This record gives sequence, structure tokens and C-alpha cells, in this order.
Amino acid sequence: MSDSLVPISYKIDLDKIATEFLRKHYPEALRTPVPVDPMVLADRLGLSVITHELTENFSVFGQLFFQDCDSEVYNSATGEMETAHFPAKTIAVDPKAFHLRNYGFSRTSSFLRSIPELDVSENTVRVKAKKHAKR
Repeated sequence: MSDSLVPISYKIDLDKIATEFLRKHYPEALRTPVPVDPMVLADRLGLSVITHELTENFSVFGQLFFQDCDSEVYNSATGEMETAHFPAKTIAVDPKAFHLRNYGFSRTSSFLRSIPELDVSENTVRVKAKKHAKR
């Protein structure tokens, strides 16, 4: 574990960690190869998944709330940022993720694809959009 209390996982251990996670939370994926439904997984983890606009420019795909707290979110009806309350164990996904990205991308959760762009505060993790290099 790091000084910041973040678990350290080494590449060589990832298969073992993933297998143990699936054994505990999604065992049917170990019996028969099946896609892991993120909504089912979130439910089994005791998490609520909601859609909520987060920013005007889609710079944030989603936000995880560890504790009950208020967060600044975008209101497209007023064009303003406003404070909204989110209960603990909530994952808020910007609904534009479903429209601006393909179905598989939003279903597998933009959170996992954006891990390097985390903005961590005491009560939440905000997942920012990655800046992709031009090809």
C-alpha cells in the first residue's frame, strides 16, 4: 500500500486479483465466459448508478460518491452549474456518455478507461475525459 493508502497491484498479480474479484462478485463469469454487466456488478457491490449531467463540455464522464455529499453539476435547462446532493455509494454517469460514445463504451463504464485522469477529493472521485493524441 502506498503512503496515500492506495493499494499497489503489480502486473504479474492482475490475473489473480481479477479472478478473486470475479469469484466474490460475479462467479458466473468464471464458470462460462460471459460479458460482465456493469449494472449487475454495481448492484452486487451495493452501488447505485444514475445518470446526471456533470459538465457543460463533457470534460467529466462520471463521478463516484463515497459519502453523502453535495457536488457542483451542470444544469442544461439553466446553462449554469448548481449544487446537487448525491448519496453515498453512488456512481453518476453523464448521460452524454451514452450519446457521444458507443453503447459498449458507456456500458463498460468510462470510469475504467479514464483511470489516469482521476480528480480525487475527500468524498468523491471525478473521472475526467482523456485527452487523446491525434493519429
